[in-house]
Amino acid sequence: MNKEHNQWLNKYYNQLKGYTIIDFRIEKLPEEYYCLPNEFPVFTLEDKEGHIIEIKVSRDEEMNGSGFLILNEVLKDP
Repeated sequence: MNKEHNQWLNKYYNQLKGYTIIDFRIEKLPEEYYCLPNEFPVFTLEDKEGHIIEIKVSRDEEMNGSGFLILNEVLKDP
């Protein structure tokens, strides 16, 4: 990954700081898109000022199929 791409990713994803997940649902695409995985996980988030955003988990930015988040527990140092 080049430096410019890494900077873009950091700027893009750092927008999520301070938001809290307040809801989750599965969103299905219309039937004409069934050649793709059509069930997208959607998270609704809210910040302390009341701004609400949604995160749709996709394999890419063009929504060419649903994606998967890998959840890992982070252990704190004792």
